[in-house]
Amino acid sequence: MTVSLRKIALIAAVGCAVSFGSHEASAQDVGFNDVRAEAPIHQTVLARGSRHYGVPIRVGKTEIEAILDSGTLGLRVVPGVLSADDARSTNRPDRVNVGPGQIDGSVGLAKVAIGETSRPITMQLIAEGARYAELDLTNDPRPSSGYKALLGTSIRGFDNGIAQPLVALGARRWLVDLPRVDAPTGRLVLNPTSAETAGFASVPIQRQFGPTGSLHDPLTGCIVNGTTSERVCGVVLMNVQAPRGITVSSQAGVGTLWAPTTPLVLELAGADRRVHVSVPLTVNSGTGTDRTGVRFQRNPQGLPVVIATGSSLYEAFSILADVEHDTIGFKPRPVLTDGFTGTVTP
Repeated sequence: MTVSLRKIALIAAVGCAVSFGSHEASAQDVGFNDVRAEAPIHQTVLARGSRHYGVPIRVGKTEIEAILDSGTLGLRVVPGVLSADDARSTNRPDRVNVGPGQIDGSVGLAKVAIGETSRPITMQLIAEGARYAELDLTNDPRPSSGYKALLGTSIRGFDNGIAQPLVALGARRWLVDLPRVDAPTGRLVLNPTSAETAGFASVPIQRQFGPTGSLHDPLTGCIVNGTTSERVCGVVLMNVQAPRGITVSSQAGVGTLWAPTTPLVLELAGADRRVHVSVPLTVNSGTGTDRTGVRFQRNPQGLPVVIATGSSLYEAFSILADVEHDTIGFKPRPVLTDGFTGTVTP
């Protein structure tokens, strides 16, 4: 069975984050400064096995470890962390949906620094008593496992006056290398050099799926059956904070009859329509948390095909987000010991 990309409809909600408001994050909101800045990305592995990634930032004079989240837009800081001189509230309400819940607060203004660059930017000051369980990891038995801020780096999405923080800091593009076994500390690079951006294959963000819906930086791609050449195509989502593994949801339940261990390939069409980004996978009949496994499920809400890749592609590729060209770039990282890798082919 083949599902055509032309049949993909606008999706209203697929469990990703969406902010309320009428201001689209835009490269025109602030001026680019072309200053290269780099910050480490730290990995926290909880007792239950989930992985989270944090970046050190400074808000005013306060140093904070912010959870890195490519599925939301904006910097959001929990109450009781900043001093009175660190940030100023506008008292204008702001709300963001994160997973099954939401975070309420007000729009604030503060001087924020990441690496060697800093600027005043708008942000959310989370309200006292607001729910922000996504940041509170203290249910883990180890101490100090909670984050005090969320750094939402999605390129596209609506907000309520909250800036895209990396763009507000002057970044035209940014490079993400997540921590892996062969690189325990990752890196976030704002305005990487031409040498650092060489060799990336660009995939266009699909404007027709956002920012009016709940999709942040959606791509299009296909899961290809290596045995039958059948293709299941749809919207491809990436989120650095989502679990490993790939889940394909569709109204028709396509792929659910493919046998376990069937060889698969995820393909993303490049911006020039000649370059393809691909990663080898297999059908996974289990939970889908193996980064090389694909789990197929029927979506009871009747939505079209959604290919949720979680953080898996971040382990196979260096990721380059480009605001000016509205693209996500992919460059293969070294092959891991289990053979997991990505390729770029003309």
